[in-house]
Amino acid sequence: PIGITTVPALPSSLVSLSLSRTSILVLDPTHFTGLHALRFLYMDGNCYYKNPCPRALEVAPGALLGLGNLTHLSLKYNNLTEVPRHLPPSLDTLLCSYN
Repeated sequence: PIGITTVPALPSSLVSLSLSRTSILVLDPTHFTGLHALRFLYMDGNCYYKNPCPRALEVAPGALLGLGNLTHLSLKYNNLTEVPRHLPPSLDTLLCSYN
């Protein structure tokens, strides 16, 4: 794969994060450890016709549960076959179109 393939270490003060059009294909709970301030997460276009990949984005159950302040999650254009399970209760916007 070309480009970013995993969530890098990031500052804990981060409020908004865009990891769109990368080569990240797996998300698990360890990827977002310490990002308690994160409110907006955009992970669009990591697996679709303009950014081909060998398989769909996989979001492990509970991978985002530790993001207790997350209000906006965008997972558009990732070939998802199901809505991720065990999302944070703080979430008020979930975008999963074009999957």
